[in-house]
Amino acid sequence: MVQNARTLLKRVKALSDADRNALADVTMNRCALVRVVVNDKDQGFKVFRVLNTRGKEPGAHDIIKTELFQRSKFTTEEASFYSERWAEHEAALGGSAFDDLLRQIRSIYDKSSKGELITGFLKNVIPKITARGFLDDVLPRYVAAYKIITTANLDTGPHAKLISDKLNQMRALDQTSWRAPALKFLVEHGVEHESAPEFFTKLERLSYIIMLVLTDRDQRTKRFNKVNENIGNSRTLYGRGSPFNITKDESRRAFDRMLGRFATFGQRRSMALRLNAALDGGFTIAPQSDATVEHVLPRNISEDSHWMITWPDPAKRREQCDTLGNFV
Repeated sequence: MVQNARTLLKRVKALSDADRNALADVTMNRCALVRVVVNDKDQGFKVFRVLNTRGKEPGAHDIIKTELFQRSKFTTEEASFYSERWAEHEAALGGSAFDDLLRQIRSIYDKSSKGELITGFLKNVIPKITARGFLDDVLPRYVAAYKIITTANLDTGPHAKLISDKLNQMRALDQTSWRAPALKFLVEHGVEHESAPEFFTKLERLSYIIMLVLTDRDQRTKRFNKVNENIGNSRTLYGRGSPFNITKDESRRAFDRMLGRFATFGQRRSMALRLNAALDGGFTIAPQSDATVEHVLPRNISEDSHWMITWPDPAKRREQCDTLGNFV
């Protein structure tokens, strides 16, 4: 703010008297000051986003940054240093990905994804860690871990190939609830931990089972929260009562589901890529590849096609078209 004031003063001094008078007239008589009274910060953030239509709408990370800096009570030099580091984190991930990272951190500490991200983050994350502690110790490690889980780029280490494959298989899913436990494990243990292969293998299996049998978002969150809660307890995490365990009922439902129709493109592609990796001689294909899912029985066929004779019933034809056995 001090630097901005100095720059403004320098520019104003360079203006002619007439231009300064014109600027003063615009500032005093043609600029509206809007004052809105709200009950809490959540409402304030919403009002600000609506009123800020002419500028760049701030992301959740922008507002959280402001709160963190205020609570840290930085000096001017410290604020400049931490602003630069924050900008580096944002540049490394991108704005929307940075928001998602903060959302995942909030779910790890809060065990919930309900409500406003900003309020939930400030109420449930920062009270457990000082603002400075979060900026110095927590955020950099989570940024590094987030880059790993969203790119699956692991070039070195004894478990690099396996973990990269499992991450790519989960990245193909059309839901991202698996990210929170993956992040927490990497931050607390790292990719070279002896249990990393078992953890990511079981997390990947659980993620696909959950995709197949649980449609409710809250149920998915609760299931992954159980994994989060026990990452620091290997005996529970991998023992008889492990949150990774799949029940007989879940196995049956997953089997039945795989015989049915996969209506969305995301589900069809993730299942096709996963099956390709499971086949003898198969391999994992990264979700960002140009691999496509083709249908033996086409989704759209002409009236004179032989498929009209083989599958004359439109309902049955549509049902069979989007089943796993029809994908190539």
